[in-house]
Amino acid sequence: IANQRKSRMTEFVLNEAQAIITNWETPTLIYQGGSGGGKSTAGSHGLIMRAQACKPGTLFGAVAPNHKMVRRNIVETLMRESARLGIPATYRISAGEVDLLNARIQLASADKPQSLAGPNWAAAWLDEPANMSKEAINECILRMRSDGLPHQQVIFTGTPRGTHTYLQELMRKAESWPSEH
Repeated sequence: IANQRKSRMTEFVLNEAQAIITNWETPTLIYQGGSGGGKSTAGSHGLIMRAQACKPGTLFGAVAPNHKMVRRNIVETLMRESARLGIPATYRISAGEVDLLNARIQLASADKPQSLAGPNWAAAWLDEPANMSKEAINECILRMRSDGLPHQQVIFTGTPRGTHTYLQELMRKAESWPSEH
């Protein structure tokens, strides 16, 4: 599936809640909300914009709790947002990647945490992390080793509901961290 249209860049205005995704300085962004709140749009937009600002050939990650959600949430949203932004993108099903002008986004499912080990990512988008295990989230965080961006970053988007509570534990810890970290 390819989005190779050479359309001109269209203006995309993030709402106030989605605008947090433009913060490039913090290593972790968490965007939670209800159904239809634009979380996946914000996550894909943030990852695409970071991919356009990176060193050529940089690898990024996009992870969902299972393969169905990778296809339904991540692939569809990445392709829609890249088209809206006028950025050519190609979904390579056999490679499990979305290719953009400057970077590749590796698609992954968190249902088998050991399968998440692999190459370094400059940034990652984890959609619905409340439905991911602690091991899967930690494996994704450990992959933030690429120097393709000035700062490695993990973007979490999803509803607060889920079967795992590790993200809430991370949020509680983050609240106690000094503001300069």
